[in-house]
Amino acid sequence: MYKNNMKEQSLKNLAKLLECGLSNLSNVTPTLGILGLGEVQKGILKLTPDGLVCADAFLHNDFEKAKIVLKRNIDHSEPLLFTKSLLESRSTISSDEIGNALSERFNKNWRSLQTIRNFGISCASIVAFAGFGYYNDGVLSNRPPSIQVTSTFYPPTIGYNSMINLLKSLHGFERVNIKDIAKKIQTNEPNLYTNLTICTILDLVERETTKTYKLTDNGSQLIDPTISEENKIRVFRKCLLNSQYGEIIEKLSESEQGRNYSKIGDVLSFFMRKDWSEKSKLSIVKKFITWLNNACLTEKIKPGIYKIIIDKDEKLEITNKPSEEQSSENQVNLESIYEIGRSVGALESIMLDIDKTKFFNEKLTIFKGLLEEHEDLKMTLDMLGNNFQIATDTKNPAVYQANVDFVRNKVKEKIFGGKKV
Repeated sequence: MYKNNMKEQSLKNLAKLLECGLSNLSNVTPTLGILGLGEVQKGILKLTPDGLVCADAFLHNDFEKAKIVLKRNIDHSEPLLFTKSLLESRSTISSDEIGNALSERFNKNWRSLQTIRNFGISCASIVAFAGFGYYNDGVLSNRPPSIQVTSTFYPPTIGYNSMINLLKSLHGFERVNIKDIAKKIQTNEPNLYTNLTICTILDLVERETTKTYKLTDNGSQLIDPTISEENKIRVFRKCLLNSQYGEIIEKLSESEQGRNYSKIGDVLSFFMRKDWSEKSKLSIVKKFITWLNNACLTEKIKPGIYKIIIDKDEKLEITNKPSEEQSSENQVNLESIYEIGRSVGALESIMLDIDKTKFFNEKLTIFKGLLEEHEDLKMTLDMLGNNFQIATDTKNPAVYQANVDFVRNKVKEKIFGGKKV
């Protein structure tokens, strides 16, 4: 309404604009009223001054401004004040527990677990957004959630020879999906996915938008019998040093005395933010050493002691590589675009096929994972989940489809706005 310069509009016209039924709007307008953002009189929704302030704040991503309004207006909402009191008495409470408590407190005969959950999620997310707590993974708490640091590195879980065998298995295909590769080499898909991802990081394999894989020129050269071993070593060394593993290799090369397996493992676990057992660390290091050996980057000082050697030109190349901050400042990684675009597409098409709707929560979880660094989009994605439930309950996909369009535009604006692709 705000973007279209509408301070008021009939519910009938809004339903046409949003391509949804009047019953869908009836699920939204009471919340606007409770929060003092809008009021309905004689079938017309009118935005209040607070509603206009919030609309402008959300439009310009000024969430602190919106929080001030919502925080003040929660005091006039009995359900939200009740939710706030539950948090104050319990410190931590799940959305299901909130929904059940709301049902009992206001004498509601909600029989569907999803309905109970949706009311709990809605109240919890509003209370948290206003600054009275923290909502994460279905739990409202007065303490910020513990967020584990994630690593951008994939541990080297595949040895060099196994990597070459994997590349050879791809050679017979122009492009191939993971299921067919797994069947060909008789392995499970999760491990295969990890190994293919490592090969992708090393620029030996390319993952296409169709979720298929194919060899890159580098990958083809490593298995080409007409290419000399010397040239293969040069290709693989270049792939290693130009990948994210190059930083670790450079750090390892700074030791003049060399390092044993345990010390190399300490460096790997530090950079990859892993807490491996000694057995796991030894297994990882042995595989990593096979990479370095086949790239001629190691010198064996004595049994079990290795010195990593990079010549001056190669070290200069690593040092002069643009930092992650520099390279991402005005660019968006293509793989990220493909992954996010596929997720939006999957969520968009899911309502068109009744057999796919059961996978909604799985697809939404994947999408949230891709956007986990953008905390301000979390409420938008929670809203998408709520509208999906409304659409399925009312058998009217239009309201969900309109919400997907909104989400797509928000993602474009937040992640891709002003950046080069």
